[in-house]
Formats: sequence, structure tokens, C-alpha cells
Amino acid sequence: MKTSQPPKAILFARVSTPGQAVEGTSLESQEASCLRKAAAENAQVVAIYREEGISGGLYLARPDIQAALQKIESGEANLLIFPKVDRVGRTVDVIHAIKRRVERAGGRLVFADGMDYGSNAVGNFTFTQMAAIAELEKETIRERTMSGCRRRAEEGIQPCRRFSPFGYHLVTKADVLTGAYPPGTVGTYQPLESLKWAGEMFARCDNGHSLRQIAQWLQDSGVLTGAGKPVWYPNVVRGILTNPVYKGQAAYGRREHVTDESRLERGYKRVDFNRPRKDASSVVYIPCPAVVDEATWNRCQERLRANQEQFSGNPGRRKLLTGLLRCPRCRRTLNGTVNGGHLYYKCRFANPSSNPRGIVCANTHYKGAQAEEYALRGFYDVAADTVDAAFAAFKRERQNDDGEAALAAVERELAALGKEEAATVTAQIAGVQAGASPALYAARFAELAERRGRLEARRAEAAARRRSVEWDLPADMGALLEQALAALREVMAAPEITTAEKNAALARVVKEIYPTEDGYRLRLPAPRQLPGQTVMFIEVCSVSNAPHSTA
Repeated sequence: MKTSQPPKAILFARVSTPGQAVEGTSLESQEASCLRKAAAENAQVVAIYREEGISGGLYLARPDIQAALQKIESGEANLLIFPKVDRVGRTVDVIHAIKRRVERAGGRLVFADGMDYGSNAVGNFTFTQMAAIAELEKETIRERTMSGCRRRAEEGIQPCRRFSPFGYHLVTKADVLTGAYPPGTVGTYQPLESLKWAGEMFARCDNGHSLRQIAQWLQDSGVLTGAGKPVWYPNVVRGILTNPVYKGQAAYGRREHVTDESRLERGYKRVDFNRPRKDASSVVYIPCPAVVDEATWNRCQERLRANQEQFSGNPGRRKLLTGLLRCPRCRRTLNGTVNGGHLYYKCRFANPSSNPRGIVCANTHYKGAQAEEYALRGFYDVAADTVDAAFAAFKRERQNDDGEAALAAVERELAALGKEEAATVTAQIAGVQAGASPALYAARFAELAERRGRLEARRAEAAARRRSVEWDLPADMGALLEQALAALREVMAAPEITTAEKNAALARVVKEIYPTEDGYRLRLPAPRQLPGQTVMFIEVCSVSNAPHSTA
């Protein structure tokens, strides 16, 4: 007589948080209950899985449950034993997906808590309700936790304390318990000595330094990152410069945690990621020590946004005016596209639904060859006229500041010293005639002689500096400028230099280019070296005689 084979079982225990996994008590008790259930089913245990610190809301990203299901599907086992329903998963979809795979393979879900849902309509209904309760419990815990965290943030206490921003220490409960910080400081931002470097980073960004330049400066200065590493990367610098904590507003809820298991199918290693929260009104700001003022922080954000818009993207697809030519209506950069062998520049937000500013842009194509020709012509014009005048003004101002003004100041001090010396001599003569010793005035005359020596040295230095300015600055700025323009024309015409490299060279001297009704208007940064400079941009219009756009 043929005897039936005993069932083969896989035991599965799961905890959601790393803390529960470290403690281990929950896993051990779950495993013990599953072993008792396997004995009651007279089943042979072929495998035991312990899933530690992985959310039950996931399915594809849980390697242990996938391995257990594959053993069921390969016929190695026909029972999958869980302590109870909420250990299968924490959403209805995940629990049902696991149940369907087991049943399609001819296996059976078994629960150690004694629940037997059966395979009829009532059993399926009851199983679904228990799965829904598991999901409800998960969401309730999440909402309760988030509500408590938000309440603490509104009270000025940062509830998220896993990481401290660079230059600050975010006080934890452990810090208070060990006596490192006094009671009542939990969740507050305490400035560190390294915070001074963050202030200098904002200053350099405000002065036009790139992220890569700032990162290199920090590395050369021997500054360690917040993680204690000696190597700085541009994205790390960007993270600091975009954090509002440095303007005295530490944020809670600025980013949201997103889980998307389809990322695994697209080749990503993680299913979860953080992104900026779309609803900015839900962000809570916590007061903390500031490094920069609001105006400086905002200028840095605008500079970072403009640089990202201008220099991001695939270098192989960059055109000569990529990041420079802008839409005259929405002020966004135009994309260069090739159609029928001809280059055109078109606003990427011509579609009103894709424009974040809500401005309806004209569906206009600008002829690429003409735009580039007149943009370069306008730049050459402004360089030949305005920059020449700017250098001349700079020469005059520098001569006045470094030469005449300094020399005149020293002469005034020497004249005052002469009067003081004459008065001292007169006082000495009167004193000697009255019977005083001449030695009484020796210290005074020594002091006056030392001061005269210092002033004479300053006068010689000021005179030499004025002469060096006159000698160092070329007398013919026009010739020097022509050489620079000739070099630029040669670069722009050289076939061995890529379009992306030409674009990068042009972007160093041109801020923005806007199409107008009859040509193109260029905005160039004004020379920063001009003393008392108040004009931020120089503008020039390059006029074309032919239509430069086509609808």
C-alpha cells in the first residue's frame, strides 16, 4: 500500500525595524511558534527564513520572501508557515500577491496563531479583511509617528537626528545622558568650529565660484566633510549651499521618502529615495544659529539654479548658445534642435502645461545659424567699445587709488609731523633757558625721528606703486583688446574644438542672450574690478536685417 509523503514546510519570521532585528526576541518567538505549527501539521521543515529590518509594505525588494516563494514553486516545499497574517506583509496587495503565488504552485499558507481561512468565499473574505487590518495598523502607526514628529518640530525641536549638517551638532538623547550637552538641548543645533567654513562657502558661491572650485578649495585647505572624509565632491557642496539651516531655518519635512519597487526593473539598486516635497506649505522651519543672511542665501540659490540650467545636460548635445539664448517671454533657456539639417532654438516650455511659471510662450523657432552669428557679432561689438572704456576707467581709478591718494595722505602726515617737530624744538629751547636739562627732550626727539622714518618709507612705497601702475598697464589698450578678440575669433572658428568647449568659453563672458524684434540683445557681466561698480550687466543689441524666427 502506497503511503503519503509528509508535507514539507518553510518557516518565515519577519520584523520591520533594525532595532527589532538587533534585539532578536521577536524573531525568536515567531520562529518558535512556527516550529510548533510545523509539528502540529506533521511537516518536515526544509528551510527557515528570518527577514530582518525590511518593511512589510515591499514585495519585490524582499529577497527572503522571494527565495521562499521560489522554493514553493520549484516543489521543494508545499507549506509556507507564518506566525500570523501581518508577518506576510503590511499591505493588502503584497499579502494577496504572496498568497496567489503559493496557491498557483499548489502550496498552502499556514498561520501559527491558529487561524485557518480555508479556500471558500467566506475564508477569502476573512483573509482579505485581516490583510486590510494589517495595512490599517501600519498606516495608523505611521500617521501617529508623523504627527508626533511634526508636533515636536513646531515646538522648535528637530525630531530627525540621524545626521547633523556640516558645521552643526544635532543634539541627541544620548548626548544629554552622557553629559556632553545639558538637559533641554535635545533636538537643537549647536554650532561647531567648522561652521566658519560653511560661511566661506556661501561667500565664494556669491562671488561666482563654481561648485567644483569650492570643493577643490576645501580639499586643498584640509577641511574634512561632515562624514569626516578628506575628499569633497561638487554634489556635497551643493547639498550644503541649498540647506536652509545655514540661514537660520532648519527644515523638517523638506524632503519626502518615496518607495517605488519598479526601480528594480529599471536597473536601480534601491527601491526607495528622497525627493523635495511638492507641498512646501507642509514644511516646518526650526530656528537655529545662522551663517548667512536671507539675501545672500537667496542669491546663492539663484546662482546655483542658473548654473545648473546653463551647464547641465549631455555635453555631446550642447550647441553654441545652449544655456545662453533665452525665451523673451518666460526667460527660460532655449533648446537647440536639428530639423531637416538646420539648427533651431526653441523654448522648452512652449507647451503651457509644462511651464512652471504659467506663462504661455510663443511657439517660435529661432534660426540657429543666424542667432549664433549675431550673438558673436554683438559680443565683439561690446568688447571693442565698452570693455575698452571700462579698462581705461579702471586704469584711471587704480592710479588715483594706489598712487595719488596714498601719496597725498603720506604728505599730509609728514607736514603735520614737521609742525610737531618745530614745536618740540621751541619747547626745548625755552626749557633750557629756564634751567632744564636737554636730556629731558631726548626721548621725545627719538620718537619723532622714528615716526619720520616710517612716513618716509611709506612715501617711497606709494610713489613706487604709482609708477608700477603706470608701467604695468599697457598704454595701448586697443591693441591688447584686438589681440584678445582675434584669439576668441580663432577659437570660435577652430574645427578641432568641440561645440561644447566653444559654448563653455562663450559662457564665461556672456550672461544671457534674448531675441528681440529686430535682432538679439546680449547681457555681459560688468567688470568686477571697477571700484565702486554699481552696474551689474553691460547690454548690447546686435541687429539683423532678415527675419530671425519662424513660427
